[in-house]
Amino acid sequence: MLGYDTKWVDGIEIPRDNGRELKIILATDATTLETVEVVGKAPLLEQRADRLIVNVENNITNLGGNLLDVMKKVPGVLVVGDQVKMAG
Repeated sequence: MLGYDTKWVDGIEIPRDNGRELKIILATDATTLETVEVVGKAPLLEQRADRLIVNVENNITNLGGNLLDVMKKVPGVLVVGDQVKMAG
């Protein structure tokens, strides 16, 4: 993590002419992190140009279910009884 220390300055006069600059130099404040964990989840449905990808690995609604329960949620797929059919 990188940032700057806080600095309080009293009695600053801001110059009125444009020829002068007002410089306040801040010291950097860096903290080294021991561990960084990046977590992400894939959406249930990913639309690609040539296919539709169904990611069922981390979907909480599929816990304890079977493949037919997953297929019922896929657009364009009809599940009737134990049969899976493509719509259209």
